[in-house]
Amino acid sequence: SGPNPYGMLVTRTCPSSLRFNTQADRCDYAQNVQCFDPQI
Repeated sequence: SGPNPYGMLVTRTCPSSLRFNTQADRCDYAQNVQCFDPQI
């Protein structure tokens, strides 16, 4: 989750085995995502 290009907060939900990849704008494998908090 986070602000979109228009400054609005957007929440994304992915299956538990995936993380949201902000660069690709989709759910992706954890090794492909730069995540600062592994609990997110």
